[in-house]
Amino acid sequence: EFISILGQTNKKNILLSLLGNVRESYRLELVNRWAKEGLLPESLVFINTVPEKEIFHIASNHHFGLCLEIPSVLNKDICLSNKLFTYILSGNFLIMSNTKAQKNFHTNYPETGICIELENTLQSAEKINELFLHSEVIEQKRQLNFLLGQTKLNFDLEKQVLIRQVNSLWE
Repeated sequence: EFISILGQTNKKNILLSLLGNVRESYRLELVNRWAKEGLLPESLVFINTVPEKEIFHIASNHHFGLCLEIPSVLNKDICLSNKLFTYILSGNFLIMSNTKAQKNFHTNYPETGICIELENTLQSAEKINELFLHSEVIEQKRQLNFLLGQTKLNFDLEKQVLIRQVNSLWE
């Protein structure tokens, strides 16, 4: 769905990096879809699985973090994935899909990114085109996301809240 959305934008040289192991048949399907949308073949990059600590470095070298979920099961609709927080910690601007959890997150933290409807390619492409017109704003929001990841949306900080709450049960 997202490749179709990118195909509807004004940009044909968008770089999309996909991190993780992928079956060869699915890789070929993505490459063919990329070509069908008229996007430059060298702009679709597959990165093999790396150690966890390297993920943050890879993500930080990109502008956007894709938090795209198809709510095919209830869990995909109601939970926030680890990648969302990885992107925040890496200073990425978020492109989220309209799941219940991500819409709620976006309502609470609207400055972190945008929500798109994967099934509405034209409207989503318009939102993404709008982002391309304001690269200075995206850079500011990326810096704010990085700061948010260091000061608030950070497990090392949030676990202290959880630990205090659990400890209070024994007081």
